[in-house]
Amino acid sequence: MKSLTLETAIIAIAKVQAAYNCADLEAITRMQAAACKAGDEASLEVLCEIKSQLLDK
Repeated sequence: MKSLTLETAIIAIAKVQAAYNCADLEAITRMQAAACKAGDEASLEVLCEIKSQLLDK
């Protein structure tokens, strides 16, 4: 499994939002759970950074 980069994470978040008809924060939370389950720490870090930036707004 390839870890997410900032660019691929943004694309993936949009796809999860469309698939689950949810907001960006919910999509990121779903993706964080999947990354955690898969043991993908690099993707988890990218998602945490994006989520942190969204919450700071």
